[in-house]
Amino acid sequence: MDLNNNYKSLLLGAVVVILLFFSLYKKKTLPKNAKEWRFSGPVDNIRYDVKKYPWVTIDGNEYNLYYTIWDFNVKIDKGDTIIKQAGDVHIKLIRQGTHDTISFNKRVMRTNNP
Repeated sequence: MDLNNNYKSLLLGAVVVILLFFSLYKKKTLPKNAKEWRFSGPVDNIRYDVKKYPWVTIDGNEYNLYYTIWDFNVKIDKGDTIIKQAGDVHIKLIRQGTHDTISFNKRVMRTNNP
């Protein structure tokens, strides 16, 4: 019985180590990959995750804008054009119809104002 408990403990420890490794690896690689994203085009689809971070679909590819320089108080609409150059984390938003352009130079987190 003692051998069975040791085996379960060892197995649980191995699973925890593997999960920890993958979570740290993903945390380090995703922001680096986000810096290399290059896209320019109209937003095909927009969704917000549980934390209200925008996920945009452009030309069939989905991007999480959490890893970019962005003002989270600005609402993105379907049809707006978003531009991001490779090697840069800044985003440029061009509003559909009005052609108003918003360039973001620093991250602004959400406010609780309605």
